[in-house]
Amino acid sequence: MDKEVVCPKCSHVRPQDATNPEWQCPACGVCYAKVGASKPEPLAPPEPSPSGNRKLARMATWIAICVALGAGYGQWHLTSRWKDVAKSVKPGDIVMYSYDGCVPASRAREHFRKYKIEFTECDIQKNEKCYRMLKLLNTEGIPTFVIYDKHVLQGFSENALYKALTQKK
Repeated sequence: MDKEVVCPKCSHVRPQDATNPEWQCPACGVCYAKVGASKPEPLAPPEPSPSGNRKLARMATWIAICVALGAGYGQWHLTSRWKDVAKSVKPGDIVMYSYDGCVPASRAREHFRKYKIEFTECDIQKNEKCYRMLKLLNTEGIPTFVIYDKHVLQGFSENALYKALTQKK
């Protein structure tokens, strides 16, 4: 054999000094003629059909609509549940111990105002009585919430606050 032979199955290059028959690959033993004299060209990915592009576009549109509706429902549901809580909360049901400049307390104030939830704020830096009450609660985290005179929450968490407000008084 005077030309280089490459096995179409395993891509082995047949050496000049191979001892097996010329029609057989020394590496994998396949018959070159049965597999093909030359290595087949790799298959190119099929061209997308215009109808396939339309289907993909329609599917993407439906996904976007579903996501938008889901997000809208989630926001509506959250707003709805907090409006229900606001109707049931009376002045004095929520006491928030905090101080000016406390970022979580600012977020809580914003949340209460957004949903028109009544709350009493007790500033521990400006009011010594508030500071002593906080110490009696044996907490150190700010803000601290007392809900219905029985639930004590440290820090602002919408979920924990909602849970405490929706439990029986």
